[in-house]
Amino acid sequence: NYTVNDALDDYNDYLDNHSRSPDRAKYSVEAYLRPVFGKKEVAKLTSREIVAWHKKLAEEKPRARSKAGKIAFKEDAGKEDDYKRKRRATANRILTILKAALNRAYNEGKVANDDAWRRVKPYKNVDHPKVRFLALGECGRLVNACDQDFKALVQAGLLTGCRWGELIN
Repeated sequence: NYTVNDALDDYNDYLDNHSRSPDRAKYSVEAYLRPVFGKKEVAKLTSREIVAWHKKLAEEKPRARSKAGKIAFKEDAGKEDDYKRKRRATANRILTILKAALNRAYNEGKVANDDAWRRVKPYKNVDHPKVRFLALGECGRLVNACDQDFKALVQAGLLTGCRWGELIN
């Protein structure tokens, strides 16, 4: 009767002892994993339900800060550039936490089989944002919007591609 909650608890204990920053993973566990999978026995998990959850997670709007016990969503998030890629990248990060907890349980012999989550694949090509360069007109507007003292530094950056530290040196 080893449940996903048990696996997540064991994983949180592991993170406390072996991770530099376990807080982000713990937040994701409490917000996204326990409510959906917590009471389910690990042995009864199916890849179909994990895939459906992963897809739903990628399609729902990102969450906004809200009072404890309430869930609020950012209503205007769909208007952002690259929205679909960002949501899929978030879904992949949370899936990784679930798989890490379940793999840990499997490796410790608490679960007999890992087929259900091993078969679930993350979205491809979503980890790196699209790189976009400013058009010539946008460069001109940026330079014109700068204070006189800062304008030369912005122009130097645009013309050379130097980073901030290189420019101020």
